[in-house]
Amino acid sequence: MKKHFSNSLPTCIAFLVFQLMALTSFAQVDVDIDLGQEEWYENPVYLVLGGIILVLAIVLISRRK
Repeated sequence: MKKHFSNSLPTCIAFLVFQLMALTSFAQVDVDIDLGQEEWYENPVYLVLGGIILVLAIVLISRRK
């Protein structure tokens, strides 16, 4: 008695694909950890200082040529 794997192989592949889809959809759960503190990159002072430093660096590099 021979066993035919031609029917079970696509079934196994489909099962693995659906399991992978279920795993990835479960992994997309939104986890929000808010400690009520402001992050450093949310402070506009750092953005302005970073912009000033970037402009100064560009001016200094362009003057050396």
